[in-house]
Amino acid sequence: MNDEGTAEAAEAAAAAGAVEPPKEAGQDEEEEEVPMEQTLAKRRFYMRFYSWPALGKWTAAALALVLTAAVAVLEVMVQGGIDIVNQDGTVAILLMRGKPQFPALLIAYLASALAAAALGYAVLPLLRALKAAQVVRTDGPSSHAKKKGTPTMGGLSFLPVAVTVACLLTDFAPAVVATSAATAAYALLGCADDVAKMLRKNSSGVSMRAKLAVQVVVALSFCYWVCTQLAAGGLAAGWATATLVGSLYLPLGAFYWPLGVFVMTAQTNAVNLTDGLDGLSAGTCAAAFVGLAVVVLARATTATAAMELAVFCCAMAGAAVGFLAHNRYRAVMFMGDTGSLALGGALGAVAVAAGPSTMLPLLVTTGLFAAEAASVIIQVAYYKATKGPDGVGKRLFRMAPFHHHLELGGWPEVGVVQAFYLASLLLASGGGLVAVF
Repeated sequence: MNDEGTAEAAEAAAAAGAVEPPKEAGQDEEEEEVPMEQTLAKRRFYMRFYSWPALGKWTAAALALVLTAAVAVLEVMVQGGIDIVNQDGTVAILLMRGKPQFPALLIAYLASALAAAALGYAVLPLLRALKAAQVVRTDGPSSHAKKKGTPTMGGLSFLPVAVTVACLLTDFAPAVVATSAATAAYALLGCADDVAKMLRKNSSGVSMRAKLAVQVVVALSFCYWVCTQLAAGGLAAGWATATLVGSLYLPLGAFYWPLGVFVMTAQTNAVNLTDGLDGLSAGTCAAAFVGLAVVVLARATTATAAMELAVFCCAMAGAAVGFLAHNRYRAVMFMGDTGSLALGGALGAVAVAAGPSTMLPLLVTTGLFAAEAASVIIQVAYYKATKGPDGVGKRLFRMAPFHHHLELGGWPEVGVVQAFYLASLLLASGGGLVAVF
């Protein structure tokens, strides 16, 4: 990027008639050509590297390896009952609580990953037969035109796997069943949106108001269930106060329930906005779910629910990783709103079911999705604020969400995905650390 800017600046100076100082006697003319040759060599390497057909496969494989190792380490900590103790002697985290008799976290992750990858091979030809093809936005990057016709609604290939594995491994625990039901409700909404887009043959599916209304109803229903079944009407210990960091607390009281509705709705839409590049939402959500597993183990109000929801998180992470077998760059199947709305809803539902103290770590863990949503809000607000007499405003970004801004800035698609994977891993680690300490 810097080399291109240097080259453009030099070209502009030459066009403006800038004159360089005279060379000293005996100075070799080739000395000035070396930096340009090096620049061109770097560009050629850059282009060859990011045009490598297998790069998407190896990027997804690297992410899967990192997440598998993270879940394995977490499983060892759970089975070993490792405590992390603060300097004042208080226990900050007790991963042993709700300890299973078998490695449930690792089994949930691996079983979901393998089953989702395998089921994808059965769902893909079915989607092709049903002509469930992706409708590309007309106002999106021109490079995305080649994605038109790619089978969508791929969420049907991994979401059933995740909820089934989680329910079976937790013996249909109420918290997991309720979270799975909320996830399924968001998936049905996304499925309706995908079908509407295909029938209309454009990117306008279910109206935004209708989608928002359904999302709020699902969130209200889920929060009501958590309040009455897990929190004893909100009066149970630990449900009125949120632990922030260390000994800092925030009394929420009844405000926790509208906050829960907002979190679920916001997470659903934020992940949906992030789903714009091959493998982007699946990979970043997988990292977020692993980080959230640590969060609920450390911060969940109910000890039993902590282990159960952690199993659900690992199952979702594994299913998302398995979906990358078909959704990585270059994708042969997209998750559609069926998958993205469900993934975001599941992230929010887990945090709400785990209790108030998970909210701050959740914000850190899912910070990438928040940033993507914020880029859209800022873009729209800035455009409206700068609108002139002609009715046209200015844009702060080349295009929103932010991943499109990077694309139009010259970043290759797989390069953007790699950067977002790294950011999601760092944020998931940060969220876990905030939860622990």
